[in-house]
Parts: sequence; C-alpha cells; structure tokens
Amino acid sequence: MEAFLPFGYFPYFVLASLMLELISAAHGGFFLRITLLQCLFVK
Repeated sequence: MEAFLPFGYFPYFVLASLMLELISAAHGGFFLRITLLQCLFVK
C-alpha cells in the first residue's frame, strides 16, 4: 500500500495539513485553510 503513494509527496501533504490545523486553530478562522486546500486540490 505504501508503494502506491508517491514517495516524498505524502509526508509533506500530512505536514501541510497539520500546519493548516495549527494556523486555523491559532487564528480561529477557516478561510485561510479553505483557500490553501483549494490551491492544493486545484493543482
């Protein structure tokens, strides 16, 4: 199952999601996280 994931991409995606969680929790808003998630999924 690990072989199907692009090596080097998944760990960064997890770290990015964790950073977004911390940022959204710190600012108490979801606009920044929604914008960044849209940028990630559009690419």
